[in-house]
Amino acid sequence: MVVHQNCEKGIAPSGRLMLQEAMKFIPASAPGHVRQSLMNTFGSQGRSSRKWLANFRHRWGARIGKMKIRFGMDMSEVREKATTYFRSANYVRSCVPVGKRTLMINMDETALAYSGAGQKGTIVCRDRLPNGRSLRTEQASRNDMRGNVTHMAFICDDSSVQPLLPQIFLGNHSKFTIRLLNSVAGQLPPNIHLWRQESSWNSHSTMRKALGILHRALQPIASTHSIILILDIARVHIHHTIYQHAKQCGIRLLYVPARLTWLLQPCDTHLFARFENELRRQWHEERCQSESGIICSAGWLHIIAQAIRVVIQGNKWRNSFSETGAIDDQAGLLKYILGHMGLLELFAAPSTPPPLEDGRRIFPKG
Repeated sequence: MVVHQNCEKGIAPSGRLMLQEAMKFIPASAPGHVRQSLMNTFGSQGRSSRKWLANFRHRWGARIGKMKIRFGMDMSEVREKATTYFRSANYVRSCVPVGKRTLMINMDETALAYSGAGQKGTIVCRDRLPNGRSLRTEQASRNDMRGNVTHMAFICDDSSVQPLLPQIFLGNHSKFTIRLLNSVAGQLPPNIHLWRQESSWNSHSTMRKALGILHRALQPIASTHSIILILDIARVHIHHTIYQHAKQCGIRLLYVPARLTWLLQPCDTHLFARFENELRRQWHEERCQSESGIICSAGWLHIIAQAIRVVIQGNKWRNSFSETGAIDDQAGLLKYILGHMGLLELFAAPSTPPPLEDGRRIFPKG
């Protein structure tokens, strides 16, 4: 019963329901005094019932907890949308001309704060401090804690090509001042682009500009590779001018279904948590080693560049595309994803284009 409720319905049955279910299994052939004792245990909320529940959990490897919540999408909808996405991925890969290699790229945005303050570390207890010493508060400005820049991150399934991919940062005029940009000019790797604009957010025009940068960056392999760019269905990624510009650049677009980026998009599933952890680690260590304990904006940009080298360029991302079903005809798909689709075994989606109606389900309504 518990396995059925957990795995089929996503429900963690309460102790009361467990006792009610146990009541059904009291053998009719049991002696009267045994039946009465069990009925008293299962029918109460006292110590004996709590003890029985604890013994049950210990024996069968269960625990008290909450099921993870995913809002607004049942298993059948996940399966339909994911299958359509896999079918689209297989189809666009099958369209690559003979003699050319496929390069799968994923781009997604994430917000990065100027400050990594508030991290855990070692603190001396107040009663063990030397005489005359007191704990100092960590220095951070609200502007640095709250104001973000946007990182347009690019990863691909070929580690030899990864260093060519751009890493674009969008900052408004207050974050990316002219003085700051001049101070780091020529000091950052050539694939890191700092764009100063009215807003730190992506837009249709910024997206077109990013496609142009990606196209120029991949010129060394343009004759040997076909480029497929995976995007989520954020509105800044969807516009007829973006489709046209991508086509002009020789880039084919593949969209992750609405509300499934947490499950199927490589940047979300494999990159961002690792990258941001490395960024916080380096920020914290650099701050400890500095004389003042303060990191200037230029220093922060150098830390970002180092984190890109360590994480984005220092790892092979092919598995992230395979495990989320974008390549290998879903042979490497994670069991975790299969579980959300309600499937027990691996499957391969067809390589034919999905029906138009199925394709429309990938995009948000309206």
